[in-house]
Amino acid sequence: RFVHVEVHSLVPPPISYRPRRPHPEVRSALEELGAEVGRRGHMAHCSLSAFEELLEPRGYRLVRLYHFDALFAATEVADALGLPQAQGNNSREADRSLELWLGGFFCQPLRSANLVELTYEATFLYDYRRWSDVATPPAERLQLIAAYLAHWGISRDSYRLAAHRRSGRSRNRLANMPLVPE
Repeated sequence: RFVHVEVHSLVPPPISYRPRRPHPEVRSALEELGAEVGRRGHMAHCSLSAFEELLEPRGYRLVRLYHFDALFAATEVADALGLPQAQGNNSREADRSLELWLGGFFCQPLRSANLVELTYEATFLYDYRRWSDVATPPAERLQLIAAYLAHWGISRDSYRLAAHRRSGRSRNRLANMPLVPE
């Protein structure tokens, strides 16, 4: 039993961003970012942490991330396949999520050619790496994201934005990592 989801990887762990309801007219979010369609595809997907909040209580854990595609496996399946395990609500589990995000998206060699990120940057003229600096406390990154959403007219009652329950535990280990690889 696996669950494959498309996540909004521009919103990094431990930030949980979840639209309250999908726009009924959006068929392809990436193709519906322009002003001519009311930017209805903008910020249309949940973040990785939001999916973790939804799937972990149901017995799934994150096993892979590649750009905007996340794969969760039922715990018994992940164990049977020998996939890395993290126990409970601890820093090791939070570190695993962050490591998968760093390796599967943020530091991914093909990221610079990723159509989703290139389209977002060209359309909204914003450097989304500002949200990813692990040396910046999650509360400050939440403020940056909330200000961005407000700037683009995304109503506060149309989404949930919070730090995932494990937020403070994984930051110290990676705090000295530069925002942009040198």
